[in-house]
Amino acid sequence: MGELSARQQAIIDFIKRYQNEKGYPPAIREIGDAVGLMSSSTVHGHLARLEKKGLIKRNPSTARTIELTDTQENSGAFFANDSGKVLYFVIEDDGMIKSQIKKGDTVLVRPGNVANGEIALVSLYGRKMVRRLYKDGKQMLLESEVKTERSIFTTEATVIGKVIGVYSWINDGAI
Repeated sequence: MGELSARQQAIIDFIKRYQNEKGYPPAIREIGDAVGLMSSSTVHGHLARLEKKGLIKRNPSTARTIELTDTQENSGAFFANDSGKVLYFVIEDDGMIKSQIKKGDTVLVRPGNVANGEIALVSLYGRKMVRRLYKDGKQMLLESEVKTERSIFTTEATVIGKVIGVYSWINDGAI
């Protein structure tokens, strides 16, 4: 994979932080502003090298499609379309299996508020997960549908948005 330059590490760190805070990846100009690069072509060059090293995937035809592939600190594939109106998240556990959301599925998420009892994409200590959400002031209950997994009471979670759809992939290719 190769060593990262200080600037490349700053870019990766900024993308992670931005995604955790906003729920979608930053635009090229936002990356440049954050790491002190005036030229968008220089940012593109750094992103190309990060992609070559296997740390990100991107779609150059849109401004906000950057997928972090470094899974040590980034749970699941996470990326956004360029409008920022719908996010996509690949599920990494079976915590919502009773709602027909299982490991490997892709959920569509509308950023913003989530009402009590709805299924939400949340970020907790850098880990993104889909859980049923209940709020009481700052206190949140993140509820799994698996009996062996405890409910999480927290004030630390960031609500990214409401799950509005699920896409299941056929894994074995058989028809």
